[in-house]
Amino acid sequence: MKIGEQIELASSDEDNDENQASDFPGERVAFTPKMNFISQSSGKRIPCYRVLDDDGYNIAGTIYEQVSKEVAVRMYSVMVTLQIMDTISYKMQRQGQIILLSHLKQRRGNQYSICSSISPDNVVLPQYHEPGVLLWHGFFLQEFSNQCFGNKADYRKGRHMPMHYGSQKHNYFTVSSSIATQLPQAAGVAYSLKMDKNDACVVTYIGDGGTTEGDFHDALNFTVIIEVTVTFICHNDGDEDESELHGNIRKQLLQAIQLADKTEKPPLANLFSDVYEDKPPNLQEQEKSLRETIKKHPQDYLSDVPL
Repeated sequence: MKIGEQIELASSDEDNDENQASDFPGERVAFTPKMNFISQSSGKRIPCYRVLDDDGYNIAGTIYEQVSKEVAVRMYSVMVTLQIMDTISYKMQRQGQIILLSHLKQRRGNQYSICSSISPDNVVLPQYHEPGVLLWHGFFLQEFSNQCFGNKADYRKGRHMPMHYGSQKHNYFTVSSSIATQLPQAAGVAYSLKMDKNDACVVTYIGDGGTTEGDFHDALNFTVIIEVTVTFICHNDGDEDESELHGNIRKQLLQAIQLADKTEKPPLANLFSDVYEDKPPNLQEQEKSLRETIKKHPQDYLSDVPL
């Protein structure tokens, strides 16, 4: 694929069949089992590529790779785990145990169809909804729980809000709260890899609403101009029904949450000592001011955070 090219999904004989189309705002979009590369937009509404029909059978003419039973079972197991994480996290947020939650909705399946093809060497710049990529590459339930509770085992030492996961070990950039900022950052990361002559690919995610942000268009433009390899994955945000939860995974997650909740929070000094070996005067002044405020209003300070 050449830089600047985009994928056009080739039309099929089924394009005019109303049963082989999906409703999107403003228009019905046809399905197709084939893909072609084009250098520019044809002006025609690009159909939606799919491999399986409405009944779950392979569509004739599609190109797909049959995964092994072991991989399929693992994918299903991790999808169930993600579903349980989503459900329990929702209850925790409603109970006030964590302050932030972003539902994963229907993204569980497409996360694993994509992340199972992402090698550990590739770099991922996610939005809120891709913890499945971390799960697939070996991030533990306890690590997720530690981050949500911001205890001393959290890699970010409690500085980020819940669900802002990140892992240097897994080449997974920490989630950013701002919409679409990860997209131009992905272009920059890809350029850095190119300068280092590193063949790793950069993968980044966005919801369909985020494509209205200026960062989305800037990122696409940067990617073409500096000629780098970035895979942009856009989710169609929608609703999905919840299915039955797997009891064993639920038990493991609850145990991880209980341990994370009981684990000591990072000490107050970590707010000021994590960057400089010797604290500069402005940080010393800030720390002194904070400690005086806590001493004056102890009832307003969390009792489980060591001073």
